[in-house]
Amino acid sequence: MADYDAIVIGASCDGLVTAGMLAKKGRRVLVCEARERAGGRLRTDEISGAAGFKVSPVLPLYGGMSPDVVRDLDLLRHGLEERPVEPGATLLRREERPLHLPAGRKEQQAAAAKLSERDGRGFEQLSRLLGRVVPILRSLLVQEPLPFSRPSLLEVLTRAGAPWRSAAKRAWDLRSLGEADLLELLRIAPQPLTDFAEDWFQTEGLRAMVVLPALRGSFMGPYSPGGVTNLLLWEALNHSRLGRGALPRGGMGAVGLSLLRAAEAAGASVRTQARVSHIRCEGGRALGVVLEGGEQIDATCVVAAGDVRRALLELVDPLELGLSVRPRIENFRSQGTVARIHYALDGLPEAPSGLDPASVIQLGESLDELERAFDDAKYGRASAEPWLELVIPSLFDPELAPSGKHVATAWVQHAPRTLREGGWDEQRDPFADRVQARIEAAWPGFAGRITAREVLTPDLLEERYGLSGGHVFGGELALDQLFTNRPDPTCGRYSTPVDNLFLTGSGTHPGGHLGGASGWNAAQRILREWGAVAARAR
Repeated sequence: MADYDAIVIGASCDGLVTAGMLAKKGRRVLVCEARERAGGRLRTDEISGAAGFKVSPVLPLYGGMSPDVVRDLDLLRHGLEERPVEPGATLLRREERPLHLPAGRKEQQAAAAKLSERDGRGFEQLSRLLGRVVPILRSLLVQEPLPFSRPSLLEVLTRAGAPWRSAAKRAWDLRSLGEADLLELLRIAPQPLTDFAEDWFQTEGLRAMVVLPALRGSFMGPYSPGGVTNLLLWEALNHSRLGRGALPRGGMGAVGLSLLRAAEAAGASVRTQARVSHIRCEGGRALGVVLEGGEQIDATCVVAAGDVRRALLELVDPLELGLSVRPRIENFRSQGTVARIHYALDGLPEAPSGLDPASVIQLGESLDELERAFDDAKYGRASAEPWLELVIPSLFDPELAPSGKHVATAWVQHAPRTLREGGWDEQRDPFADRVQARIEAAWPGFAGRITAREVLTPDLLEERYGLSGGHVFGGELALDQLFTNRPDPTCGRYSTPVDNLFLTGSGTHPGGHLGGASGWNAAQRILREWGAVAARAR
């Protein structure tokens, strides 16, 4: 008899969700986490060299957990904040007054209408379109990708037919949009963000504010084809429904802690500092794992919940995986382009007129400026004038900083993982100095309040948090890397060519937005096929 029914490699957001769901159904589950604590990117850490100043080091904002995950794991009982803070956004401009958009849709529309009649009308029409389209897209994105095979009647009528019945429902929901909305969706999805923004809005600053969420973490600029798909993806996976993302109280680590508590309450065992050296396979079937140090643990099935490239290229014997699969996984794009810079502040300087410090503060005021920042990255250079978003989470959650002091955290693009000349050890501080000068020019006095600074370029994000290429979303979110193509058609529905080896995490559908949908879907797949999984293990 195997030591466990399931071993989950990695106590990431999705790994903990899968572990909790399997344990709730009576499976014996072990989670092996290589690092000193669980949570993956769901962390709240002190800024290096600044005791008492805490930030979410990888992702400062999130769109909320999937309602299915919140319900099935009873996360509210385990400490998840039901209503995280949802800030508005302020764009700082060189020659004009800051442009502010509140959090709520109606308030945003009113602010747009003050800019021009066309902006107000465009915002209203776009909001209505998204209100009809996004719920349908969300239903497509948070469920298991559609199968390609043709089902038999027996499969449709039995539990094994769940994906096809779900597919039929989703197809009906999509058809319910009506011809006009379907055609509009097909028209805009492959568009560059520039075309999309210019269709709806007149004011250049408003155009930049609307497209910025779609560019977060992506190796693209506003002129790149398919950018609107990313915008729709962000909207659909943002369960706060306000477009900008939310700040959970206690930082991202509080979300990770609620998932850990839920998984352990369900019966899952979580071992930290238990790095897996390889997945033990034989005859095309996963048998368990071997930890660094040689400890062997057997299991009926194995779920790789960390980085998909490491799981499939480093932990599995190439002959077991299949030689045709390996090149496709190697070509899965996951080169990061984000730097995260955290500041410990002894206070806040006086805000310029029109700036709301409690909003997401954006620097990058035109589509052309955003594109120029990307131009440098295309040629392997750190951006000379990066665009960025600055958040001061201690304004909402005073426990993140000592009394009277604050933390600020910047999301900075573009900082490519691989530089054509030199490396990040030489360019990290000069790049951070450019960012700091940019903030100081827009908000005078900010630099004088900094008592400590921590700079996490993609190489450090990869090293510290196990993100291949330093990509904060576990792989590029693009048309060719979504649904069953994430990470590859042979592994795109949470199973792999190796029997009883499953995948979950940000490198699988629907991506790395930390909602837990991948973990929930992977657990449903495993439970649905448990009879066959157990039979193969005997």
